[in-house]
Amino acid sequence: MTNLWEFLLQTAYVSLVGVLLLVIKWLLRDKLSPRWQYFVWVVLAARLLVPATFGGGTPLLRLPLWLEMAKLTVEEGLSSTYTSVAQAIQVKAPVPWLTGLPHSVTDWLFFLYVLGVVAFLLRYLVSYLSLRRLMGRGEEPSEDLRRQVMGVAEQYGLPLCAVVVLPGLTSPMVCGVFRPVLALPAGKEMEDHVLLHELLHVKYHDALQNVFWSLCRAIHWCNPLVHLFLDRVGNDLESLCDQRVLERLAGEERRSYGISLLSMANEKYPRAPGTTSISNGGKNIARRIEAIVRFKTYPRGMALASCSITLLLLVICLTGTAAEPANLRPADGGSPIRTLAAARLNHCTTVAGAVDAYAKGLVEGSRLTLMAASPAEMRTSLMEEYRQLGDQFSLLEGEELPFYLVEMYSTQAPVNREETTVCAFTKENYGLCQLREEDDGSTTALLVLAVEERSKDSLDRTGLLVCPIRVYREAGQGYVVEQTGERTLYLSTVSGSFYSPDMGYPFLPADKVYQAQGESGQGQAALQLVYAPESWDELEQPPDYDKTDWVCWRSHRVTYAFAGTAEDRESLTTLAIQAMPVMPGEEADFSALDVFDRMVPGASGSNSNGARYTCIAIDEAWDGTLTCRDGSICDEKEALPEAFALRVLWNDQVRETMTLKEAADDGV
Repeated sequence: MTNLWEFLLQTAYVSLVGVLLLVIKWLLRDKLSPRWQYFVWVVLAARLLVPATFGGGTPLLRLPLWLEMAKLTVEEGLSSTYTSVAQAIQVKAPVPWLTGLPHSVTDWLFFLYVLGVVAFLLRYLVSYLSLRRLMGRGEEPSEDLRRQVMGVAEQYGLPLCAVVVLPGLTSPMVCGVFRPVLALPAGKEMEDHVLLHELLHVKYHDALQNVFWSLCRAIHWCNPLVHLFLDRVGNDLESLCDQRVLERLAGEERRSYGISLLSMANEKYPRAPGTTSISNGGKNIARRIEAIVRFKTYPRGMALASCSITLLLLVICLTGTAAEPANLRPADGGSPIRTLAAARLNHCTTVAGAVDAYAKGLVEGSRLTLMAASPAEMRTSLMEEYRQLGDQFSLLEGEELPFYLVEMYSTQAPVNREETTVCAFTKENYGLCQLREEDDGSTTALLVLAVEERSKDSLDRTGLLVCPIRVYREAGQGYVVEQTGERTLYLSTVSGSFYSPDMGYPFLPADKVYQAQGESGQGQAALQLVYAPESWDELEQPPDYDKTDWVCWRSHRVTYAFAGTAEDRESLTTLAIQAMPVMPGEEADFSALDVFDRMVPGASGSNSNGARYTCIAIDEAWDGTLTCRDGSICDEKEALPEAFALRVLWNDQVRETMTLKEAADDGV
């Protein structure tokens, strides 16, 4: 815990769990044994030790949302050292520490809280050291008393410890964790069952448990509910010890034990960490005597029931219920602070989840959606823009284009930046090219989004907006996306469909390039892996912050560049190419295509072996190249082709067959 809000969230979770345990314990007070009544506090111990935001679930109450709203309201205008408005409340540890000097009001409150923790710890330490020093001045027990203690330990198989006699002590107690000392009041006759009670504390290391609970009390010193819970914990620990004593006694001895407890009903009893005492106050002694009167043994089956209930409570209290997506659309008259706080609680738990939120944020034009997948600096600006301008924005409209504009199917020359165009996202699914995991653990890619130009003077033209991105894990906020370069809009110069993830993007870098030089020309194959959501209508769905994977499309395009003589060009009437990937250990097989009598100009297709073919008629306008493309879903773990086979047919006659080998990527 490094700021006031983290402490408030942690202590609120602890309070919620403690109240729940008190209610359940009250409902089952006569049903389950004192063992379970104390053992169930392990749920509270786990909640005290585990950071509040661990698990990612939602508690029974919307505590994170309420506190996030309060933080956004209070911290606005403050320059806090310990708190960042752009960071959602994230408890990293159950103990507080300072990260600098206080500056704002909330910083000073947290600073005073930390001073209180230190004061409580010092108080406990001084109290414990004083008791240890007092034990050192204690008197040696008489021989009869020593024998009595040894006899009780031997009779019940309990460990022995050092024994001292202290004048003025009102009731027996054990002090010390690693070297416990049993202190007995001077001038009082000790009953065996009283000694049995304290030796049982030694056997079960109750003093060590007391140290743990005391540390928890110090950390949550300003929460009165935690003090109430820990008082009940101490009482239940003594009741459990009573139960263990009664299980070893019979008949009249149990009644005698109750009388002994009644004689020690004194409000003055040690409260220092590392100590236990048979006396824990008059009111508590009275409750313990009532329990002794009702003493009974519990069936063994109840132990299983107790463990099952405790385990269920542990899971619920640590993980909460299933996390709910935040409502990012404020209702009419709704609170912008509430909506903003809800948006801040969305964290992307995976790389795919961050990309999904980022892509949908751009397409929808939603600042709130982008906020879940943006780094801290970007979140700050998005929050400010949201307060001033609202949620919606348009990336594709405006006087200045936020991208580099390139026209395709012509010269591919960039359009002058001063010219503007108005586009809209077409809601077609996004794709990812050049997906790479970097050495620093981040992931880089080219995010491709489909757009359409809105033009009054001509038919709408389709295009693709390409965004270079980097995805990495930001401490306490999940995975985030940052733009690493200028966005580029590739806009078609003709109306109609553009490229899609299944057929690849020829104007973007290929993952592998294969080349070969033949007698009749040059062959080149470009293989590209494109990752895309499985469902084509997924852009219509809310962001999936926990998205785990994409579908991988493997597309390739094989291009043949004619290099024959002028006489060859003069005699060429039809040109066909047949291409197929060659996997490791396989050989190219075009025999399935030989069943065709001839390649007819305009024909194109593929066969079951993965061979793709296309045929054209040659005229004066031919540019000297011919390309065929293919794409299919693949397992990204599959081996990639080690080569491509290219068969060239001039005038329906096989001219040559080339084997295209992997070469350096030249930017194709």
